[in-house]
Order: sequence, then structure tokens, then C-alpha cells
Amino acid sequence: MTQATECSEKPVTAANTAATARILYVHGRSTCHGGSPTSLLDIVTHLDRDRFEPLVLCPAAGELSERLGEVEVPVVTRQFVELKRETALQFGLDVAWYHRWLRRESIALVHVNTLDWRPSVVLAARLRGIPCVQHVRNLPHQERRNFSFRWANRIITVSDDVGRPFREDPLFRDKTRTIYNPVDLSCYEDHEDRRPDIAADGRPVIGFVGQLKAGKGVHTLIEALSRVLERHPTALLVIVGCDPSETGDYERECRRLAEERRIEPQVIFTGFRRDVPAWMRTFDVFVLPTRYETFGKVVIEAMAAGCPVVASAVGGIPEILCRPELGTLIPPDDPEATAQAIIRYLQEPELARKVGDAGREHVRKHFSLDAMMRKLESLYDELLAGSRPTQV
Repeated sequence: MTQATECSEKPVTAANTAATARILYVHGRSTCHGGSPTSLLDIVTHLDRDRFEPLVLCPAAGELSERLGEVEVPVVTRQFVELKRETALQFGLDVAWYHRWLRRESIALVHVNTLDWRPSVVLAARLRGIPCVQHVRNLPHQERRNFSFRWANRIITVSDDVGRPFREDPLFRDKTRTIYNPVDLSCYEDHEDRRPDIAADGRPVIGFVGQLKAGKGVHTLIEALSRVLERHPTALLVIVGCDPSETGDYERECRRLAEERRIEPQVIFTGFRRDVPAWMRTFDVFVLPTRYETFGKVVIEAMAAGCPVVASAVGGIPEILCRPELGTLIPPDDPEATAQAIIRYLQEPELARKVGDAGREHVRKHFSLDAMMRKLESLYDELLAGSRPTQV
């Protein structure tokens, strides 16, 4: 298994062949919760290794480096140097260090995977003439003040909604591309689920997968459940995910709300789980009552499992549920609308089946890993064909 190594003067590994372009993926954190690290894992796992060789840079060893080690992707670690007045000298030394390191590692292209960017890496790459890709997975602010956006040769956005401010700005318009987050359909080909563990008696299962933070609307879903139970008193709500904060305040708030509504026995918190496909196959309805979502990868994961989806009409989600037969869009912060959408699917199993089948086919056509990787590798080819790294 590949181990994470600290950035040093010694090369990590030798480049495979002259025909293989080494891609440096820069990730701002060492955890593996959320869409950005899982998308990074998808990319490096399915990259065409005959043409591209991945190398990942992150702040420290941790869960992300462990997961990358499982798929034999080399990882190097190096702490951030923030661009501040008091760290100007250290920042300059960091740029010089990366300038040498990028050449020594034969890096052909830098792909910055999150907005927790490293300006020293990007500046060093720019000085060397190495093309850079900035992946924008969250709604940006003050785009023109972000040097990473200015210096990037291409900006990838995870939805047209996220890409709108870039396309409206002539400074970024021509170099912005939308490439949706994909789903690995191979994970959804078997029929394993978790129903025997939680609902062997066949009771309805409503599901949520995601981080437990206020913006995801889990409190709205718990409020909705109290209304659903009036019509379906045996229903269960399964919440898959963890509170990313150190305090865990939001999870406690959600548990307290379930207690106040006296529905605590019918709300199950599983914590963080890696077997998401099996949970998606368990749900009779998947619900994401989020206040904002740049894309909504969990939505296409639920659809890949054939599960009907109820989700907020915000951010990039309407780009996925673009037709009524693919799922139900609801307003955020609306327990009544959420409950009615859930009840409809529970009361009309044939409708739920048809929506689930249509969603699965839609994902296969538009959100497969193969389709995303073809677009991404084509973008790499485009940049590498026009790049001429300097030898300064």
C-alpha cells in the first residue's frame, strides 16, 4: 500500500514513461468527508494510467492519504504557508521550494481540487509554465481577488449554477468549463442493502446522506417526519453522515428535536459510513432538504440506486432533477412540502418505482464516471498540447 510521504528534496517516484504526463492534484485538507475528496478519489482511481500519472499533495497524513493508498496513488504532504504580510518571506521561500520541486517531480499539470488552494504552488507552476486547473466545488466570492482564478488556465465548475459568476465575467468566461461530479455506477450493480439490519419487518425507510450541518436541512427533515408518521406510523428516518464540526452541536440539536417531537425511536443516526451504495439501496425515499447545494452528488448516488429523490430546488440540484419524472423538487426550510412529497412516494409505490427507474437511466446517460473522465482528460490534453514549461 502506498504511504503518504512528506515533501522533500528526494523525488517521490520516477515518472513512468516519457509519454505519461504526471498530474499533481492539490487538495486543501486531509479528511475524507464530503464531495470534494470523494470526487478526487474517483478521478485518480479512474485516470487513464497509460497517459496520466497522478500524484496528490495534501497538508498531512490522514484518512484521505489512507484511502489514496488503498488505490496505490502516491501522496506527499506539506503544511500551508498562508499569504499574509507577516509571512511574506516564508511565502517567497515556499514558492522557490515548489519551483524546484515541480521540476524535480516532472509535473506536467497542476489540478487544484478545492478552494483551500495553495498560492505558492500555483505561483510556482505559473513561473515554470506548467498549466493549472482550478476545480470550483463551492460557491465562490470575490472571484477577481482570488489569484488562483486569475492564474488558472482552466476553471472547472461542478454545475452551471456555480459557473454563472465566471461566465458572466469576461476575465474568466473563456476558460470556464462545467464538468459535473459523477457516480461510479459499478458500486450500484449488486443488490446489497442494510434493510435486514434496521427494517426487517418491511417498514418504510426514509433516508438522508451527507454532512450534519445546518445548511443540509436535517432539522427540516425531522420536522417533516413527525407529519409523515401521522400517515405512516411505522416509518423510519435513517441519517447517514457525521457532524464535521469539533463540537457536534448540530447533531445534538437534531437529536434533541427528535426527542421533543417524541419520534426519537424512529430516527436512526448511523454516523459516517463508507458503504453509501448499500444504504441508498435500503431507502424507499431519499431526501435532501438542503438550503444550498453546489451540485448534489448524493442526489445522483440515490438515483443510481433506483431510489426516488426529494430535494430542494436550489443550486445545482435542478440541473440534475431537470424533469418532473426524475424526482421531486421542494422549497428549502419547508417541512410540510417535504412531508407531502415523501408521503406521495410511500403511498404510490408504482410511482416510486417509475421515478427510481427513470432516475437510474438518467444518471447512466449523463453522470457516469466514464463520461466525466472523457471530458476531464480531454481538457488535460488541450492544456498539455499548448504548454511549454520553462527551464528557469
